Amino acid sequence: MISMQPSRDDPARTQLLRDARTAAQVANAIASPALASALGYLELMADNLLLPDELRIRAREAALQVAEAAVHLECLPELIEFKEPQAAMPAVDGNGELLL
Repeated sequence: MISMQPSRDDPARTQLLRDARTAAQVANAIASPALASALGYLELMADNLLLPDELRIRAREAALQVAEAAVHLECLPELIEFKEPQAAMPAVDGNGELLL
């Protein structure tokens, strides 16, 4: 099945792109602070010598996984700021004739 993308001038496509940017902004706004907070608490646990070694080891492993998730969020600003390249205008000469 071949699917064709709607034209750049299609209002539905414009709205879809706007919605995608909004979704990326919401994801970033929700996930970034939560991951930063979780990472902070896990690092506190991992560094607390009063806790059992096994718990500290698991907290360190969890902190590494949370940090990895935070790295994946770094692409969200690129999605939010995405601008579709403009279609190239055909080249014309001084008489308005299409140049090939």
